[in-house]
Amino acid sequence: MLKTVAIVCALVAVGLSEINTQTDALQQHDRLHRCWEPVDFKNESSGHRLSEPIYRYCSVMAVNKNYKVLHPFGVEEESDDYTHVNAIFETASSKYAILNVCLQEALAFGGPTRPSQVSLRCLCRRDACNIPTDLVSYMEFNQNPIPSEQFP
Repeated sequence: MLKTVAIVCALVAVGLSEINTQTDALQQHDRLHRCWEPVDFKNESSGHRLSEPIYRYCSVMAVNKNYKVLHPFGVEEESDDYTHVNAIFETASSKYAILNVCLQEALAFGGPTRPSQVSLRCLCRRDACNIPTDLVSYMEFNQNPIPSEQFP
């Protein structure tokens, strides 16, 4: 009987220490994050590693409509104007949190008469939220809490 009580108490304690996804997002909201990034930016087959906690946003990008391969990286805030993205993430409250903001973008590098390069970029604000995977797996992964201890 005592053994059963100890097991039940241990299970209750474990259950109480866990947090839900919304709470996790709020707890990680205002800090710098570790993001997945290529080991070698010039060699995509070199694999990925977690950065130091230096980024406000982590990101993944799908290029040329290939949603089966997402390219992860940490976002340098000076690289673009993130005013509107910041405003979306700031809508968080005690019962609500934004997990991702995804933008489908068209870039006209060749001028107005040449085809645009269309890409999908998603930004997130939790440690290791930009896992290098496909789009569906990325979205499914981000539906869960991402405890910092999960990644060395």
